[in-house]
Amino acid sequence: MISFKSSGIKSDSNIFNRKIKKKPAGIVTPVTFNDGNDGIIKTRFNPADQIKDNFRNMILTNKGERLGRYDYGCDLRRMVTELNSFEEFEQEIMKNILNSTKKYMPMIDLESFNSEYNNDTELELSNVQLTVIYNIPLLGLSSQKLDVTLYVV
Repeated sequence: MISFKSSGIKSDSNIFNRKIKKKPAGIVTPVTFNDGNDGIIKTRFNPADQIKDNFRNMILTNKGERLGRYDYGCDLRRMVTELNSFEEFEQEIMKNILNSTKKYMPMIDLESFNSEYNNDTELELSNVQLTVIYNIPLLGLSSQKLDVTLYVV
């Protein structure tokens, strides 16, 4: 005779009442201290938000700035300081973003790119505003938007 009394856990056991702690997807940048009980440094729990943060950091990083990865980044700040013709600049930006994304963030599928040059003569401050629309097929997300402003020095 077979007894099944010890072959499982009763449904009213308190093991089913435990809260499952979420695992962080990454660190929030810029790095800040956490004021809660979830650790010393603030972290993100949503993978889409972490990918967006990592993508922004990659776009804003110049080549040679990241230790151990000399070719990481898009070199956009360097390109902004050498801005001669906006049409050539726009093509070069698109090429750099595409190459870096393919190499370091292949989970991102670039959809579209838009840039706008703004020249404020009163403040003597010029900037380039970039808008990148991208998809994250692994997460089933489409038309995610990233806005970046680069100031011309």
